[in-house]
Amino acid sequence: MPTQTFFNLPKETRDRIIQAVYKEYFNKPYEEVTVRSIIKEAEIPIGSFYRYFSDKDELLLYIMDSYAKSLLKRYGQITDFIAYPPDTDYEKYMTEFDWKCNKVFYNLPPDIIRRFYFEYDRERVIVLYKKELERLKREGKLRKGINIDFISYMYATTSYNLVLYFKENNITDNNERWEIKKALY
Repeated sequence: MPTQTFFNLPKETRDRIIQAVYKEYFNKPYEEVTVRSIIKEAEIPIGSFYRYFSDKDELLLYIMDSYAKSLLKRYGQITDFIAYPPDTDYEKYMTEFDWKCNKVFYNLPPDIIRRFYFEYDRERVIVLYKKELERLKREGKLRKGINIDFISYMYATTSYNLVLYFKENNITDNNERWEIKKALY
C-alpha cells in the first residue's frame, strides 16, 4: 500500500504516476519494467518514488487493487454468476483498456498474482460469492446444510488457481478461459 505521502500529492502527480505504470506494463513484459523506467515516464525523482512505495510490486499491486475496485463500481454487483454464468457476451462490457489490463494480469509472475488474490482481492470476492449463495439459499436453490462460508472461500481461492492453470497450460484465448470458468460455476 502506498504511504500517506503518496495520497498527499496533488491529484495530477498521482495520476501521472499511475498513467506511467499503465504505459510501462502495457508496452513491456513485467521483467522489463523497472522503477527507473516508471519514474522516467512519470517525470519524478527516484527518491520521491521510494517515499511513496517500497518497490515496483507495491505500486503495481496498489494499481491492480484500484482497478479491481473500479470494475466493481462500473459493472455493479453482478448476480447469477454461480447459478447462471453469463455467456461470452461479457466482451461487450470490456473496453480496450480492460483488455490491456487483462493481458498484463495474466502475464504477471505467479507470486505477484498470489499476492494480489490473497492480500487484496480475496475478501472482496468472498463477499460477492457469499451474497449470491445466500440469495440462492433463500430461493431454495441450494441444499440444506450447505456451508456458505466454506463454499464462498473455495470459489474465491479457486480464482487464483484458475489463473495458474491458464498460465501453465498456455490458455490465452479469452473465450476458452471463460468457458472453463463457466464450467467451474
